Amino acid sequence: NKWWHQFYGIKVEGDNGGSLQVLGTSDEPVIFTSYFDDSYYGDTDGFEGLYSEPGDYRGINFINDNNSLVQNVEFNYCGSGWYGNEGCLILDNSEVTLKNIQIRQSLLSGVLVKNNSQANIENLDASENSNEVLQLNDKSKIVINNSNLHHNHGSILITMSAASDLNGANNNFYNNDNQLIKISQYLIDNETTWRNFGLPYFAMGEIKIGPTGILNVETGVFVRWDFY
Repeated sequence: NKWWHQFYGIKVEGDNGGSLQVLGTSDEPVIFTSYFDDSYYGDTDGFEGLYSEPGDYRGINFINDNNSLVQNVEFNYCGSGWYGNEGCLILDNSEVTLKNIQIRQSLLSGVLVKNNSQANIENLDASENSNEVLQLNDKSKIVINNSNLHHNHGSILITMSAASDLNGANNNFYNNDNQLIKISQYLIDNETTWRNFGLPYFAMGEIKIGPTGILNVETGVFVRWDFY
């Protein structure tokens, strides 16, 4: 309901036994889209002249969930910025597998992991999103393989805390408005690696490595530094 600023989605509470199994196929994917998106099944909303926009609904929030699986799914126009929502697919103290998914026209982060979550991503195609495609907070982890991030419009392509872990192989990043990986301040008291994805890193502020912290930086990584 755009008029009353009510943008809903799915909340999966794993600590209460909840899980989400979205099992599309390559021939018949599951599609999550805006109420105002007329590209599927015509004008279902009945409001002529109203069009779908990024952030028309929230998306999916996985909380304390290690049992969900999402595969062969398209997410269009998600990532509402209302009521504290942070992205299209949010993992909060969760580990979730996302396989063969598309994210289009998200207003906020496409995939956000926080509170030591892990997203296992295989074959993501992300384009036309308004902000970063991937966001890693605290010591969370994303393993992304065989994916394409292209034609996105955010000032940053990927945001990650200094102590988080971004890993993966066979990914393509092209024709994005900005190709940066942003490193935000966070105390490194674990072992982590800044890996070479063929993209420049942009470090913000002072990065602290604690007595138990180890930071590995792969060969060929380019870090551009800015202090605030």
